[in-house]
Amino acid sequence: MTQVIFGDSNLTLGLIFTEGDLAEEVAEACKWAAKNLDKGKMTSAVAKQVNVMKERIKELEEMLDPLRLRPLILGTQCELCPV
Repeated sequence: MTQVIFGDSNLTLGLIFTEGDLAEEVAEACKWAAKNLDKGKMTSAVAKQVNVMKERIKELEEMLDPLRLRPLILGTQCELCPV
């Protein structure tokens, strides 16, 4: 009889198998599933950050648009410019 225990501080789940090979296969499958679920969470977080960066790039492109900047630059006058 082989026991496979999965758990963390909040939840613990134990499975008991009569065959050791089956217990190892179940443990490997669960590890694989947990690893892929963790990757999925990480991927969605990265996707959100990429969308935020895309929005910021769009804002910067709009701010640095030459047709928008030119009137602002021409409307300013430094101390060295003649009046």
